[in-house]
Amino acid sequence: MRRAVAAGLLLVGGCAPDAAPGPVSELTAEEQAAYRSLARVYETSSDLRRVEDELIRRCMAAKGSPWLSFSQEDYVWAPYKALTVETAAEYGYSMVASTPESKAFDEKHQAHEDSLTEAELAKQAADLNGGPGDTKTVVLKNGGEHTYPAGGCRRHAEEQLFGDPDAVFLLSDALNSFYVDWDVVRATPQAKAVTKEWSRCMAERNRVYAEPSEANAEAAESSSRIAYDDEGNAMGTERTGVSPTEIEIAVADATCRAETGYDETVITLLTAAYAREAMKIEGDILAVLEVYDEAMARSRELLG
Repeated sequence: MRRAVAAGLLLVGGCAPDAAPGPVSELTAEEQAAYRSLARVYETSSDLRRVEDELIRRCMAAKGSPWLSFSQEDYVWAPYKALTVETAAEYGYSMVASTPESKAFDEKHQAHEDSLTEAELAKQAADLNGGPGDTKTVVLKNGGEHTYPAGGCRRHAEEQLFGDPDAVFLLSDALNSFYVDWDVVRATPQAKAVTKEWSRCMAERNRVYAEPSEANAEAAESSSRIAYDDEGNAMGTERTGVSPTEIEIAVADATCRAETGYDETVITLLTAAYAREAMKIEGDILAVLEVYDEAMARSRELLG
């Protein structure tokens, strides 16, 4: 998976291989090639999503249904942004893997949805995904079943891009079993050592945590409240904004990550783990990549 995705795991826990990972420098040429192929699958998938969104937008416009595409010009696609002291001081943890621009677009998208009447929302849903019977059920590699919408503008866009979107879905399903066990990664000597240094650094700032996920959890709790339904039943928690406590924790966390090299060490370990796992399904990865590359070539003709 991309380093960006791996880095995101640093805050919340994450993923893990059967064998303990080692430094990327110890990877074989074959493992490095498998990792690069996997990274390209995720990058190409992201590009295809933008193309699909634009095709959907055009189709919806032709049907008279207003729909905000996530690839419109006013949306700034955000690459992964690591936790820095500067962003932590202003946004706490809320801007990790995001940007102010993308957050503004999300708010605009929500406002657009809120402005539609129930009838307009119903028409939009039907134009986008088809009617109640427009579904497709496929049998997954693990024997389970998955049902998804198979009508409307979304289906039309998928057929334009892939020809047979159901076959592509089943092909890419093989990658859904791919994972890396974060518990195995953090149990390595390198991860334990850098986590211990991070914990010591945080303690010097009067924040006692064994690992970053504990800091993130306390920060989230300080910026949340219990949400209730109309009948007074608790529905879970919702964010209330960024609290001073979250800012304080995030700044200390960002400072200690930088001082100890925590992110660099763990990302290196995760990258190695992902590469070794990718070797096990390299055939599936290359098959998906071939289909994605064909779709990207087709997209250039579709969009002009």
